[in-house]
Amino acid sequence: MFTVEDKNQFSVKGIEMKDVERQLDFFRKGFPFLQLERAATVGDGIRRLTDDETQKYELTYKQKLGQRKVFKFVPASGAATRMFKDLFEFLQAEGETENASIKEVYERLSDFAFYPDLKQILEKQSVEMSDKKKIAAAILKQNGLNYGNLPKGMLLFHNYKSDARTALEEHLAEGAEYAVNADNKVYLHFTVSPEHQNGFETLIKNKLQKYAEKFNLNYDISFSQQKQSTDILAVDSDNQPVRNADGTILFRPGGHGALLENLNDIDADIIFIKNIDNVTTDHLKPQTIKYKKALAGLLIEQHEQVSEYCKLLRNSDNDTELMRTILDYLTKHLSFQAPPSISTMVANEL
Repeated sequence: MFTVEDKNQFSVKGIEMKDVERQLDFFRKGFPFLQLERAATVGDGIRRLTDDETQKYELTYKQKLGQRKVFKFVPASGAATRMFKDLFEFLQAEGETENASIKEVYERLSDFAFYPDLKQILEKQSVEMSDKKKIAAAILKQNGLNYGNLPKGMLLFHNYKSDARTALEEHLAEGAEYAVNADNKVYLHFTVSPEHQNGFETLIKNKLQKYAEKFNLNYDISFSQQKQSTDILAVDSDNQPVRNADGTILFRPGGHGALLENLNDIDADIIFIKNIDNVTTDHLKPQTIKYKKALAGLLIEQHEQVSEYCKLLRNSDNDTELMRTILDYLTKHLSFQAPPSISTMVANEL
């Protein structure tokens, strides 16, 4: 099935032949379903923090933040294509038949953060506000805002009194509220598509100083791209590999799980993970900040307790009481369900 050239292509990407065969096997046979035992609920897999606990863990994070390096990791390669699905369909359809979402877009056009920029383009191109097709083209196409071809992180998301912010800028603002390190830096890492990295870097260059001055801190920004070794073959209806016009095999980027390798390359003690478009405006940020800090404080407490138990285990000699204490902690605080053999062993020793 595969030629020497195909195998060379796999090798350049860092994909082994066994992984190619494994992917094709999944396409042919399907992915096995995960057998779930029960739904996670509060008290059984889910922990609900009380207000007092939330305050406690916020304080823990504040007190111990200086001892740890914190990073904010943002998957930012997502394209805005799906955001404008209805608008694309409207632009490509014959006539001007509008569904409910298209009607709402035009009724509330001036509410969008990008409206001032769009208005300038429409005036420059002498487009009438009644010409909805040309307005759609001005939003999506390259001779307009080009939003149909840009990643979400570069779109203007939110309006403020003095300006508008892109999704990327909202992460700069958010990171300054809970991810400032002892060296007064916010370390931000964005995973981006190769074709858009220059655009992201230009946006950062133009905006970074503004936020550094606003929050009186420094930023350390880094980028990476999803590794080609995590790409997935594209197949046709017969589960055969699809080829490009030049004969090479067509690959698609893997899902968010593929970014675990990028995440693993980050050298930090605490990493906050948040998608590029999962951002809100300043007046709603306090809730986000509160629980980010509380969760980090809880993480610190649990990490310290687990480390202490590991130290005690290394220095103990079959201390059954200690094992029972550890097993109880794992069950209550980490939702760990010990295999029957371990539970029986501990019970028999007592």
